[in-house]
Amino acid sequence: MSQTKKQSFIEACTNTAVGFGISLLFIFIILPLLGIHSTPGKNVTITLYFTVISIARSYVLRRFFNRTKAKATTEPYHGTLEVYAHCFECEIEMPVKEKDGVLYCSNCGLIHF
Repeated sequence: MSQTKKQSFIEACTNTAVGFGISLLFIFIILPLLGIHSTPGKNVTITLYFTVISIARSYVLRRFFNRTKAKATTEPYHGTLEVYAHCFECEIEMPVKEKDGVLYCSNCGLIHF
């Protein structure tokens, strides 16, 4: 099952928070090894800029891959085929049900046209 946008954002932030700590530690080690003299304040500022970029990158990539992931799934054949569609209420791919010629989300009931 795909993640919601909120779940993608939380995962991206958690991943980046861990990366922030690692990056902050290593910027104090790597810059002096390269002969670059910097202050602790500049090191934190550089790390913060790259942290914001990392959150955006991680979120966009996660949403891209969630959107492009194939969801063609079939049930054991009993004459029916389960079809998935993106539900804008649930914010994920959900099975679509049909009743009286109307398609709707099997989770929240949102009508799909």
